[in-house]
Amino acid sequence: MNIKLSALLLALILLICGCTPIQTAPEPTPIPAPTPEPTPAPLDGEALCAELHALWEQSAAPILGDYLPENMFAQEERWQIFGTDDEDRAWLPAMTADIVTQFKQALDAAADQLAAHPQAPSFTFAAHMDAPSWQLLFSLLLSSGSPEEAAGYIKAAMALSAQAQQQADGSYQLTAQLSPLPYKEALALPDSDPQRIMSRSFSYSYTFTVFDENACEYEEYIQPPAEGNLASGIVWPMGEYTRLRKTWYADRAGGIRKHTGTDIWAPADAELYSCTDGIITYIGYSDGTGYAVIVTDEYGYEFHYYHMIRQTDFLQVGDSVNAGDLIGHVGNTGNSDLDHLHLTIVAPDGLYINPYPYLKAVEP
Repeated sequence: MNIKLSALLLALILLICGCTPIQTAPEPTPIPAPTPEPTPAPLDGEALCAELHALWEQSAAPILGDYLPENMFAQEERWQIFGTDDEDRAWLPAMTADIVTQFKQALDAAADQLAAHPQAPSFTFAAHMDAPSWQLLFSLLLSSGSPEEAAGYIKAAMALSAQAQQQADGSYQLTAQLSPLPYKEALALPDSDPQRIMSRSFSYSYTFTVFDENACEYEEYIQPPAEGNLASGIVWPMGEYTRLRKTWYADRAGGIRKHTGTDIWAPADAELYSCTDGIITYIGYSDGTGYAVIVTDEYGYEFHYYHMIRQTDFLQVGDSVNAGDLIGHVGNTGNSDLDHLHLTIVAPDGLYINPYPYLKAVEP
């Protein structure tokens, strides 16, 4: 058999048997070497402060423990505790001191966690604290429905700031400062409703004015020096009506609380004028104040006008007014027994100011 015929027979046999010619295997694709992860840079001073702040935010809210009275969250009974003896209010400063201790422990624990951070440089830590007042904590308690909710508000009312200063050896001095927010900011935390903020502000200003740091009632009220527009003089708010009553600190609610304003009697719908230049910061209604307007002067003093006959609709919050401008009309709304103006003045730090001597000085 010749060579051509043999090749043809071999091809035919391979075709019948389903065999395919042997192929050369492809070269394997090389696997790239993994890119090494970069070594994290050590924390610098700014990053140290940011990490400390994050750890503080993650820390638990304080535990209020057994300090709270059983009726603390019963709305109709909350103010009854201020009709008792000074000793019965001792839980307030005691609770505050305990909360301060917990805050300090939380800061120290945050610093310990930071020291264990794999990229943290060597540092020394110092913590300083401005303790919140029991008056601020109590005002936040009044807005709460449970101890847990109150503890959250209390922690949120504390602001942490930190500084890290590098030393000659490369280590850092990390200093933390924990301070309460200004009282108005703190009291706006639970919600932004103007009526509820006003209620919390009343609680704060009242307790701040009437009771000392130990929750004991001051033996007497001491009028602070006149500042702001009070120092330069105010104008009479009631036109021809001059029935000024010396009602500051008179007993109210059966002696449970004191009257922190001064009254001027006048007939219903009598025109009511601003005592001072300022900005309208509140127009609204509450069960206590009735229809009310608040004017805040450029120094931060608030002038509160209560019990108006109807809500002022010709002004808006944010409007500027001058001393002597019409801001409302006398009425008998809210917690009131007769037509009159109740004027309250609140200093920038929240202290109530007795309006009587200032009104008496400009009474027609």
